[in-house]
Amino acid sequence: MIKYINKSEDYSALKKTISVNITDYDMIPQNKKLHSSFKILEKDKYFPLTEDLQIHFLELPKLK
Repeated sequence: MIKYINKSEDYSALKKTISVNITDYDMIPQNKKLHSSFKILEKDKYFPLTEDLQIHFLELPKLK
């Protein structure tokens, strides 16, 4: 179930979001692992914007 927030509602009302992407190509050449996990960090100080968003990639060619 998708939860939207209303105008003036606090962002903390949103639920954690996890995105899982399965690719049949090498999307992240910097990583040789099958699974890569990301979160959004501040560009200079590297602190997370939120712990409630995760982006995962499973790159099938790396399964071999």
